[in-house]
Amino acid sequence: MLISKNRNILISKCILGVNCRYNCGNKENSSLINFLLEDGFNLVPVCPEELGGLETPRLPSFFLSEGFTLKSEDGKDVTEYFLRGAKLTLMIANEIKPDLIIFVDKSPSCGVNRIYRNGNLIEGKGITTHLLIRNGYRVISLEDFLQIM
Repeated sequence: MLISKNRNILISKCILGVNCRYNCGNKENSSLINFLLEDGFNLVPVCPEELGGLETPRLPSFFLSEGFTLKSEDGKDVTEYFLRGAKLTLMIANEIKPDLIIFVDKSPSCGVNRIYRNGNLIEGKGITTHLLIRNGYRVISLEDFLQIM
């Protein structure tokens, strides 16, 4: 069974329709939202990038060639914002003990399967996803969840 314990799901705010993505957009998925709410799950929304202090809208950010250093499109080092947001998201997860975390792929924070490194889409995990998995949480991408729901 995919989910069973306390019925809490930590979920990207953008999936819930909040315009918090870098371009002030969202990834709203009403069928997923309805499915989870009808099944009685508590949805706890987060945006690690906003939690870390980045504004919306903001310039796109990507990983440099190695490690977890992040630069915005204008070359500014934004790593500290992403790390702060990851740590605050972990604090929230530790508080609510979610059964599952659903994030949007390709994000430098929330990427589950793919991220951008030097402008190229590659296999990898975002900073927040990496930290959550390292601390024992189950993180799945929106796309993967939709395939099994």
